[in-house]
Amino acid sequence: VGNIFITVQPLLGVEGDPMRLLFERDLTPHPQYCAAYEWMRFSEEKGGAGSQVVVHLGMHGTVEWLPGQPLGNDRQSWSDEMLGSMPNVYIYAANNPSESILAKRRGYGTLVSYNVPPYGRAGLYLELANLKDLVNEYRSGEGSSGRSDLREAILGSCERTGITSDVELPAKDDEDAADLSDEEFDAWVATVSNYLVELEARLFSSGLHTLGAAPTDEELSSYLNAYFNDRMSGEEIESVIAAWHRQKETDGKQTTPGFLSWLQNFAASFMGGNEEFSHGAVATHDATEKDLLKDEAMQIVDLLGKNVEEIDSVINVLDGGYIKPAPGGDLLRDGTSVLPTGRNIHALDPYRMPSAGAWARGGRAAKEILRQHLKANDGAYPETVAVTLWGLDTIKTRGIS
Repeated sequence: VGNIFITVQPLLGVEGDPMRLLFERDLTPHPQYCAAYEWMRFSEEKGGAGSQVVVHLGMHGTVEWLPGQPLGNDRQSWSDEMLGSMPNVYIYAANNPSESILAKRRGYGTLVSYNVPPYGRAGLYLELANLKDLVNEYRSGEGSSGRSDLREAILGSCERTGITSDVELPAKDDEDAADLSDEEFDAWVATVSNYLVELEARLFSSGLHTLGAAPTDEELSSYLNAYFNDRMSGEEIESVIAAWHRQKETDGKQTTPGFLSWLQNFAASFMGGNEEFSHGAVATHDATEKDLLKDEAMQIVDLLGKNVEEIDSVINVLDGGYIKPAPGGDLLRDGTSVLPTGRNIHALDPYRMPSAGAWARGGRAAKEILRQHLKANDGAYPETVAVTLWGLDTIKTRGIS
């Protein structure tokens, strides 16, 4: 690769208000920030590093957010001044295509995407776990005396955990809460129980992603569990991962004569000369839902196994090579089209935006705007309608923003 200098990007902003510089067009980066990029750009003869390329690692840095033109840099745009003519390789999270476009548009970045960490379930712990036990005991209990004691304990636990902020009591204050009827309190406890189930199953990113590392079996299982939810059991997921390992071993041992033999048998099947192919492997059949799910799971595992291409893509772009484009997004939200990673991601996919859901909701919103305007203006239609299209939300929701 050559000589490498690793450093932390200088801090940006005004002391006490680090985000201010991002929104103040009249402010400039401080001298230390400018000096870092100046040193990288300057040749060794001029006392600089003579950098041939700069690699920004991770989402996201600050150089593309500096004051200047929001679209189409000019020489008075600070991101342009900092980077100059240095090629900018930007290793960026695949699930944030909206902000990655800033790295392209204002930072001239060639993006190399990396995968998100495996998913985990939030679960319940400490006071929340205790509250769940109290709620289950209350809902399965018999007799008014025992339930009355649990009622006070549940109220106290909900107050300590802040649950009452998310699941409000029908009462207005603590004094009224104690006077709730059994029917009202039972209904509220049922709502709390449903909220705890939702909280326990909530997904979060578990750990960190290692650039260019193939996921372990445990991590593959985590991805598939989050993707399929209850549609596939743990045993089925384990069988898919095991089948993927067997397939890799088989592919590694595949020889050219074996392939030629397979091809000959395949061709013979069209002439009825091979029973195995004419009635077996190449014969069409009605796949069950389980078969389709397993095929999809196998595809996902195979694509996740290509995480190793992330490092390959970084080396390739440093060598002046071409990085394949791909839509950015999240596996759970956008499906398998965002895999494999190690790609030069883009945000707007005309085949996915607007989605069918966004189109339907947009139509309802438009009709409602017209209905309200006609009602308020004696049946007169609006002459103009302004719509705020917020880029980040529009991209992430495929047009629902």
